[in-house]
Amino acid sequence: MIARLFMTFLVATSFAAFAVPTNDGFVTDTTGVLTTEQDATLEQRLMDYQKQTSNEIAVVMVPSLDGESIADAAVEVGRAWGIGDEEKDNGVLLLIAHDDRELFLATGYGLEGAVPDIVAKGIVEKDILPHFREGNYYDGITAGLDALEMHLAGEYTADRYLAEDESDWGAFGGAFIFFLFILLQWFGAIMARTKSWWLGGVLGGVLGLILAFVLAWW
Repeated sequence: MIARLFMTFLVATSFAAFAVPTNDGFVTDTTGVLTTEQDATLEQRLMDYQKQTSNEIAVVMVPSLDGESIADAAVEVGRAWGIGDEEKDNGVLLLIAHDDRELFLATGYGLEGAVPDIVAKGIVEKDILPHFREGNYYDGITAGLDALEMHLAGEYTADRYLAEDESDWGAFGGAFIFFLFILLQWFGAIMARTKSWWLGGVLGGVLGLILAFVLAWW
C-alpha cells in the first residue's frame, strides 16, 4: 500500500511539473497575450537578426511554470530546443511566465561577455518590466530586444545600468543625509537645554563622528 501511494504521488507530481512548450519558431506564445500581428512582427525581426549576426534569440511566453523555478525552466527550454549555434553557444532565451508574473533572460556562454548577469538583470528590470507593469507586453519585449541587441553589438555597456543604480542611491543618500542633519540639529537643541555637559558634549560628539563617517563613505 505504501509503495502504491508513493508511486501515485510520483505520477501526480510529474503531471504538475513544467512542460516545455512546442517550439513555434523564434517567438512561442502559449498565452495568447500577443496579437497575431505582434507575434509575426517579432518573429520576422528575430529571424532577420539571426541571419545577420548568427545570434539566435528566442522569446517564450507561457501561462505558468507550475511551481518550477524560472531559471530551471529556462534551462529545460534551452536544452530541449538547442537555441543558438552549438559551437558558438550564442543563444539567448527570454522566458516569460505571464500568470506567475516572472521573467528570465538566459544567455549562452558565448555571449556572456556582452551580456553578463548585471546586464541581463538591467534589461529585465529597467527596459522590460516598466512596460509589463502597464500591461504593455509587446512594448516591453520590443524594448528588451532593442537593449539586448545594442549590448550584443557593443554599443551599450553595463555602465548604463551601473549609472542608474548610482543615481538612485544618490537620491536616497541625499535624502538620508538631509534627514540626519535635521535630526542632529534637533538633538543639539535638546542638549543645549540640559545642564549635563557630559550628556550634551559626549553624545553630541558621538553623533557628529557618525555624521562625518557617513559623509566620508557617501
